[in-house]
Amino acid sequence: MSNPLSQLGRLSYGAHLLVYPAVGIFYLAAVKPLLAKKKITDEEHTWAIMPKLREVDPDLFSPFTPIPYHNNKELKYSNAHIKMAGYINKNHINVKDYPWRSYHDSFDHSNKKVYTYDWSSMHSNTH
Repeated sequence: MSNPLSQLGRLSYGAHLLVYPAVGIFYLAAVKPLLAKKKITDEEHTWAIMPKLREVDPDLFSPFTPIPYHNNKELKYSNAHIKMAGYINKNHINVKDYPWRSYHDSFDHSNKKVYTYDWSSMHSNTH
């Protein structure tokens, strides 16, 4: 028994003129629609198994705090005052407690070097 690809390579020109269009027609007529239908059913299945949308309880979840309310009942209300809204700027840093602020100038007690790490002052548009 020889290799099927070797047998394909040994075909005559006329056989090649019939085989390749037949393979292309088979792909376009049978395989491609089957793959498209499978993709649609897989997407429908993915949406079907997703959890349904629920209203968020602000006592259990706050996107502006690092405290995980959902898994610690003791911290649920004791740390509810911690809010991250307004704490950081659009570059996701707070210029007052930026961890690398002393790297630029260790003796900058008058905040003259704030421009080196507060990049929001370099952009005039606010998007």
